[in-house]
Amino acid sequence: MRLLASFLALALACVLGCAGDSSSVMSVWNDGGPGGSAAGQGGSIVGSGGTGGGVGSGTLAVEGGIRDLATTQCTVTSGATCPWPAETLTCIKSQCSAELTKCYYSDGVSAAAGGTCQDYANCMLKCPCTAARGTCEDSCRESVAAGEAGCNMCLFDLFNCATDHGCPPPTTCTVSSGGAGGGSTS
Repeated sequence: MRLLASFLALALACVLGCAGDSSSVMSVWNDGGPGGSAAGQGGSIVGSGGTGGGVGSGTLAVEGGIRDLATTQCTVTSGATCPWPAETLTCIKSQCSAELTKCYYSDGVSAAAGGTCQDYANCMLKCPCTAARGTCEDSCRESVAAGEAGCNMCLFDLFNCATDHGCPPPTTCTVSSGGAGGGSTS
C-alpha cells in the first residue's frame, strides 16, 4: 500500500515496499563485496543481465538483502522488513518498461546509468534491505527526488502506468519475530 502513497507523494511532492518501506537506483558504487558501510558504499553483483541500459535483469547485494537493479526494490530482505513481491516487479518491468527507462535505467551491473531520476535511483541502491531500509529510502525521496520536478513527474507517470496495467501493489506483510516462547508480528 505504501507504494501507491509514495508514488503519489513524489508526483505531488515513488515505487516502494511493504511494512513501511519504500525504494528506487545509484551511480557511484564500490562493488567491493556484500553488505556495505554505514555510508552505503559496498555491494556486489549477484547476477546481471543485459548491457546498455533498459529494463533487464540484474541484482545487487546490499546490507541485509538484494536489490533489483531495474526497479531498485529489495527482493530479499532481513530485519523485520518484507521484500517486494515478484509478481509486482514482473508486471512493472513488462508493462511499464518505457517509463522505467525514462526515469532510470541500469547499466546491468551496479548502477543507474541514466534517466530523469538517476540520482534518486542511485541513492536508493545504496539503501540496505534491513529495518533501516525505510529511513534510508525516505531520505532519498526527501533529499533527492523531492527537489527534482522532472523526477517527480516521471515517478508519477510510472505509478500511473503500473496502476493502469493492474500491477498488484505491494501488500502489507507480517513478519514474525521472537524466540521459543512466542513471537510478535509487525
